[in-house]
Amino acid sequence: MATACNCPQASVALCPAMDMVGAAPCIPQYPPINFFYVHLHDSIRSELELLAALVGNLAEDAPLEELQERFKFLGQLNQYHSSVEDEVVYPALDSKVKNVTVAYSVEHQDEEMLFEQLAQLIHTAMEQTGAERTETVRC
Repeated sequence: MATACNCPQASVALCPAMDMVGAAPCIPQYPPINFFYVHLHDSIRSELELLAALVGNLAEDAPLEELQERFKFLGQLNQYHSSVEDEVVYPALDSKVKNVTVAYSVEHQDEEMLFEQLAQLIHTAMEQTGAERTETVRC
């Protein structure tokens, strides 16, 4: 019978018992949802940084399809993320601590409005050329 690991590692991948025959993997200190949640936020930030760099490096008449596709991907990711928070995470949190989640829900509404404005700017820029297009993309 396998023995349980009592190591303080927060990651099964770092558990020294994983190398022992018959040893059970350690139980992470934090539930897996924490790992997913933290890295999802990091991924969103990383994608935003990449989009900003892409816009900053655009040549005057560069094609905008890559920018549009990356933005569309980020918008969908953010929409799914916000839905999960609004429908699952915030009600659970609100059941434990009252009046904490209202500001976050309002923030999601603001983000949605900003995504719509950016989508409109990209659409407008795709119909323009030259300096006018560059100005629209970088505003």
